Amino acid sequence: VGPARLDGVAPLDLVGPAQGVVDRPDHGRDAVGGVQALVGVDLLGQVGVGRHLPAGEIDRLQPGLDHLDRLAAGLGLAEAVDVNDLLYGELWERYKRGAMTESDYWQAIRQHFPAATPARMIQDTFEWAVTPNLPLVRLAERLKQEFSLSALSNAGAELERRLAYYKMDHLFDTVINSHRVGMAKPDPEIFEYAVHAVKAPPSAILFVDDKVRNTDQAKLQGFHVHVYENVPAFSAALRGFAL
Repeated sequence: VGPARLDGVAPLDLVGPAQGVVDRPDHGRDAVGGVQALVGVDLLGQVGVGRHLPAGEIDRLQPGLDHLDRLAAGLGLAEAVDVNDLLYGELWERYKRGAMTESDYWQAIRQHFPAATPARMIQDTFEWAVTPNLPLVRLAERLKQEFSLSALSNAGAELERRLAYYKMDHLFDTVINSHRVGMAKPDPEIFEYAVHAVKAPPSAILFVDDKVRNTDQAKLQGFHVHVYENVPAFSAALRGFAL
């Protein structure tokens, strides 16, 4: 499919501690004959906990989670508390769907730390431990020259300001933030929302995500899908889709 046929995009959410575990990769690929929209990319790579772990490297997730543990310990979190469950468990399920404000979410997290630790310090420590996935950013910049990109992310209120801070907001024609729309992947409704937002039918959209549960739902709703593992595999898949 040539660039002239592309007119929209739905997004990619990189793997990371927000989901706790990495789904088993699905190496099967669908034959794509009429893709008109390329899936966008969450370039902040929620796997990128800490500057020591390149975002998007799914097989290196554990070092990132270990770094998350070290950050929590440095702030005084008790060893008995799993920081991944704390940040991305029940509270996160509510926050990412907009059922909690940003302030309420971090105040609730703060209750598990020493009383002298300010909520803002905790928030800044974990939010800015995430770094851009630079190889994926470079790929997105090349794709942007020919295709429309959008981002669909299970995220909090900070997503847009982080994209702006890292000067990546220009890459996306549409940013769908679960916190702001009150839905999250893999809810069927958020995929319906994405179709209207990018103005392309599911049959004309390539949806890329690192979570099999998300790509499975998108496929059920008629999207073409690719399960993201890393940049080289994603690049090879794009060639396979003739994009």
